Amino acid sequence: MTIDGRIPLVIGVIGHYPHTSQSQSELTDLVKSVLEHIQGNLPHTQLRIITTLAQGHNYVVERAVLDMGTELVLVIPQTDDKQELNDSGYSELKNRATSCFALPKSIEIREKSNPGLSTAELQNLEAWAFIARRSHILLAITDDSDNDHAISRIIGFKLNGIMDWITPEYRSMKSHLYPPDKGPVIRFSPSISQNHSGNYYEAKYIFPNADHGHQDEFLPFDIALKNKKIDYPRTLGKLDEFNSDVISIREKAEQKSIMFYPLLPDHLVTQLSNEEEYIHSVYRYADTLAGLYQAKTRKIINSLYIFSSLMPLIFILYIRVWQKPSVIMLYVLLSLLVYLIYWMSRKRKYQIKHLDYRALAEGLRVQFFWRHLEMSAQERTLNIKPGDHVLPSSVSDCYLRKQNNVLEWIRDAIRIVSTPDFNNKCRHDMGGCLSVIRQHWIMDQAKYYAKSASRDDLKARQFDNLVLPLILAGGMTSLFLTGLFPFVAEHETLKIILILCVGYLPAMGGLLKTYAFTMGYEEQAKQYERMANDFNSVLNHLDSGIGADGFKSIVHELGKEALRENGDWVALHRDRPVKVPGAGKSNIIEASIKLHKRSPKN
Repeated sequence: MTIDGRIPLVIGVIGHYPHTSQSQSELTDLVKSVLEHIQGNLPHTQLRIITTLAQGHNYVVERAVLDMGTELVLVIPQTDDKQELNDSGYSELKNRATSCFALPKSIEIREKSNPGLSTAELQNLEAWAFIARRSHILLAITDDSDNDHAISRIIGFKLNGIMDWITPEYRSMKSHLYPPDKGPVIRFSPSISQNHSGNYYEAKYIFPNADHGHQDEFLPFDIALKNKKIDYPRTLGKLDEFNSDVISIREKAEQKSIMFYPLLPDHLVTQLSNEEEYIHSVYRYADTLAGLYQAKTRKIINSLYIFSSLMPLIFILYIRVWQKPSVIMLYVLLSLLVYLIYWMSRKRKYQIKHLDYRALAEGLRVQFFWRHLEMSAQERTLNIKPGDHVLPSSVSDCYLRKQNNVLEWIRDAIRIVSTPDFNNKCRHDMGGCLSVIRQHWIMDQAKYYAKSASRDDLKARQFDNLVLPLILAGGMTSLFLTGLFPFVAEHETLKIILILCVGYLPAMGGLLKTYAFTMGYEEQAKQYERMANDFNSVLNHLDSGIGADGFKSIVHELGKEALRENGDWVALHRDRPVKVPGAGKSNIIEASIKLHKRSPKN
């Protein structure tokens, strides 16, 4: 599979395939037209098809996929029918596929929960469930949509996230409160009017949780905006935006104009498996993009507050000193500049991209070290046994649930990037793995959080120390304008300065307080201090000599805590978006202007 920092749009394909050449050809053309339509709406995103070996693949999926140059990943269910998998048609397809791996066998007696299905049927059903879980969009090809119960089960799982009928190892989440993330289904079924139209197949787009009136829509559909009530298509646009940014930043990286900050040093990166390398590659780009958009966001915020702080000063000067058109025009131009900067930041989504990419990077950080730990076991399996300390198949199962709608694309991306490739063998050096995690995650994060907590606490105290004196200074200077000191009226210059201080100093205090609130220094300092304590506590446990099982358990819990903290951090800053400061409308300024108007002029 291609590893270039982008996240592909994964389309799962399941179902039964036609046997006649005419219906095969028509279905191939229809699948290809759907893929081309999706690719046209997402020009910066690679398409990746994930499917199983089944009759008809080499006639339908292969033609459509290979004609477009799309990546093809084959998932092989464990089956005892070796003759079927060794068929020449399958061998040719496997050779042309980008990647091919076999799922591990289940150890549970699945027939008890699924009576009436053979072992082979259950194995194929589990493979379909794996594909549905690891895809953005599911393509389901049916012979009879009303009677095909197996495919109906998978379609239902993709649309509502519930799959109680499948074994736990293929559905790591058991909670009905937080089922696996959902996605749309494109269903290809025999056309009801085929005798009149001559078409054997038609395609319908089924939305997750859609009402009856919008459940089935005939293609072609508009992925960008099919229905305003449907949130899922917007996640695809977010994915394409990220991939577009990756392409642009990769060009800058080739010119050595930016720096990446990897999770591991270069000599350890070369020892990673393909799936670890893939997670690490996407993390590097997400982390770098988050840093770039953070810098742009801070520049925007600083510019807004600097220019907004000048506006009341210019207005007061116009009222008292220079009542000339040029001065008020300067005020108007400054106002337009402030709103232009604000409009540009909203249009280019600097803050939103900063928060989204930081959330993606932090999720991938935890996913990388969880996967690194999983790869240190002696064998790879999806089995979940009672009492075992196992890691979830993906960070997406326990991340950003408070921001379920707006950040769903991030969970989808992490799940896609962390799709396991069971061709990669596990490492047997548990000690080396634990050393890597301890040094390059736990220690690094403990130092980062401690440093960040100290930095933000200092900034919060500095702003607090400035705000109160400015407000008090404005109040005290107002005493000189109330007549307590008559000599003030005899000095016009002093009077002007005092009027400026009365209006401007409290306004500056309010602006600084609003700035500190927008940046979240105080809240961040508390969060960072708590996380630093958590990471340092884990280090103390490690130094006390806990065993491998204890280490796995504590890494699992630490990762979940880090994910919760980052989710809270994202929520904090999403609740405090970049806004135009309201310093020009301060009541204090208005009061000072009214006071000035009541004062007699000399």
